[in-house]
Amino acid sequence: MEIKIIDNLDDFASLKKDWTKLLENSTNPNIFLTWEWLYEWYVNLSDGKSLYIITITDNNKLVGIAPLMKRKIDVLNLTILEFLGSYHVCSDFLDFIISKEKPQDVINEIFNFLSKENSWDLIKLSDMNAVLIIIDLIKKQAQKLNLSYEEELGTKCPYIELPLTLDDFFMRLRRNTRYKLKKSEKLLKKYFNHKIIFVKDNKNLDETLNHMFAINYNKWSKENSKGSFFNRSIQNFTRNIAKRFAENGWLLIAYLEINKKIIAYCFDFVYLDGVYGYSTTYDINSEAKQYSPGRVLKTNVIKDAIQNKYKEFNLLRGEEKYKYTLTNKSKQLSTLTLSK
Repeated sequence: MEIKIIDNLDDFASLKKDWTKLLENSTNPNIFLTWEWLYEWYVNLSDGKSLYIITITDNNKLVGIAPLMKRKIDVLNLTILEFLGSYHVCSDFLDFIISKEKPQDVINEIFNFLSKENSWDLIKLSDMNAVLIIIDLIKKQAQKLNLSYEEELGTKCPYIELPLTLDDFFMRLRRNTRYKLKKSEKLLKKYFNHKIIFVKDNKNLDETLNHMFAINYNKWSKENSKGSFFNRSIQNFTRNIAKRFAENGWLLIAYLEINKKIIAYCFDFVYLDGVYGYSTTYDINSEAKQYSPGRVLKTNVIKDAIQNKYKEFNLLRGEEKYKYTLTNKSKQLSTLTLSK
C-alpha cells in the first residue's frame, strides 16, 4: 500500500472522482463525508487550518482516505490533527473513508504512518458514529503502537427506520402523536391558504435560502441563540453546498407557504438510501405558529421520503422532544483522542 499527503486545494480538488467512488463503497457512506461537503467546508470555514489529507492506494486503487487537517495552538506549542468539517456546522458521522474490503489493513497503514510522524501532538477524531467498526479498529492498532487514547461519548442522533408505506409509519407513532399531527394539519387547511413546496434543484434557490436564513435568525435570536446560519461564512458555505447538492440530486428543501409567504422550512439532504434532516425552523411571528407548521412540514418530508423508497431518515444531533415523538431509535456520537 502507498501513502500520500494532500496539503493543497488543487490536489484536494483532483480527488473528487475517486473520493466519490470510494465513499459509496466504504464502511460509513454518508452525506457529511462527501467530497462536496468537506471541500466547501475547508474553503469557507477552516479558518486557515492546514490540509492534511492522507490517501492510501493499493495497486493504484484508492482504498482509504483520512480527511484530516492540522490545527496549531501556538501558546501551548501544540499541533492537533482533526477531521475536516469539525467546526461551525453540524457534520455528524465524521470518519475515515475506508474500503469495505480491507478496513483493518487500511487503518493499520494510516496509524503506522502517523505513529512515525513528529508533526502532531494529538489526534482528535470528533463526532464519529460510536457503534461502527472503525473506532474499534483504531483502538486495536493504537494499542499495538503504544498510542494512548480516550473515548468520550457525545450527543445522540435520533433516526427513523422508514417503513414501506405511509400507513405503517403512522401506525408506529403513539396515538397522541398521530392525533396532534392530524389535528394541526387539519386546522392549517381550515384557517389558512397554505401550500407545501419542494425544492430539489437550483431554480429560485438563492431566494429560498434568503428566506430560510431570515426565519432561522428571527427564531433563534428571540431565544438568545445564534442559530444555524449566523454569519456570512456559514451562509456562503450553505449556498455553495446547496448548489453542489442540487446538481448531484442530493438537495431536499421543503417549505410551507401561507399567502405566498414562507413560514416554515426543512433544509435536508439525500444520499444513497438515506435522508438527512439538517435544519428545520418556523416563523415565530406567523399567526399559524400555534398549529405546529414545522412539525406538519417535517411529517410531509418524511412522507416524501417513504414514497421515494428511502430506508432511513436521520434527524441528526440533538435530543429535542419532538424527535422522539417520531422514533425511539438513535445513533451515538463519539470523540476519540489519541496521543503518543
